Amino acid sequence: MIKIAKHCEGLQPYKVSSVYRQIEKLGSNDILKLDFNETTIPPSPKVTEALLHFIKGEKLNWYPDPECFRLTEMLSEYTGADTGEILPTHGSDEALETIVKTFINHDDEIIVPVPTYDNLRIAMNVCGGRIVTCEYNKNDFSLDIAKVEGLIGKKTRLIYLVNPNNPLGTLLSREQILRLLEGYPEVMTIVDEAYYEFGGVTVVDLIKKYHNLVVARTFSKAFGIASMRVGYLVSDAANIRNFCRVKNLKTVTSLGQVAAVAALEDIDYMKRYVREVEKGKGYLVVALRDMKFHVSAQYGNFILIRYRDPEHFVSQLAREGIFVRNRSHMPLLNGYVRMTVGTPEQCKRVVKVIVDKGLNH
Repeated sequence: MIKIAKHCEGLQPYKVSSVYRQIEKLGSNDILKLDFNETTIPPSPKVTEALLHFIKGEKLNWYPDPECFRLTEMLSEYTGADTGEILPTHGSDEALETIVKTFINHDDEIIVPVPTYDNLRIAMNVCGGRIVTCEYNKNDFSLDIAKVEGLIGKKTRLIYLVNPNNPLGTLLSREQILRLLEGYPEVMTIVDEAYYEFGGVTVVDLIKKYHNLVVARTFSKAFGIASMRVGYLVSDAANIRNFCRVKNLKTVTSLGQVAAVAALEDIDYMKRYVREVEKGKGYLVVALRDMKFHVSAQYGNFILIRYRDPEHFVSQLAREGIFVRNRSHMPLLNGYVRMTVGTPEQCKRVVKVIVDKGLNH
């Protein structure tokens, strides 16, 4: 057997869901997939129409537009950034990997408050970098920026902030992020705004002033096209040019570009869904707390539920076609299950199953 590279020897794969096999066994379309924070309804009908039109146009044999010209124009309108300050990517995962490849040398450090989205770890290890962690506060899941500042040293190149945080749902203030941008101009701060549409707070406008800021976003959450794998970076134009040094510019597929453009052309559809999720969350939180569950529900399209036996809770819901995710392996979250929030009607179904299965006892 050919030996793998040394930097791969200690790597552990990112943990992915195995629910697709379970869904296939259930043989039902009446599935509530609440484990990966996707939308619980299809994307705008305009997305489907645009995809069908493209497929019928017989251009599947062409490479995608490497400049993502139309998508970048639409994103400029959506974010307020110039086209030269935007880089579409193959999901936000590629966006994060591109940042790491651009800035990290062997033995450089990135500061990551935990718990948080974990996929950045692999890119860092491959580049020979090191992740330095600090924990959110246990009592209220807030983050003390002084903890982050206390870890910044000569080897610190990046700070990674997910805002709103996944899986905690907490939101850093603009002032907290500004404190890092202004206090540490030689350190690049990454703000992952995957759940921006649900949190409603952004720092995209700050890229005009702070060259040490890069914002990552995705179409996999509020826009409902997770299967298309489209994300984007917003940063100073010089940073974008540097990202293009290491990124394969053909990774955003034609179908992804078409779907993302169509989604941006129907912003109202996305906003209506976000409002439905807020209604659903309001109902779900009240119902669960009435049943004496400990629920943490702040920003984002998900909540955290504490349960005495998380695996039992997850497996019992799965039997009824409702898939949620045990987060007990993460820092601060022993005994917690994360559940994506859907529409009010979908949330009512979840509550009914919890009651019917006796999980509220």
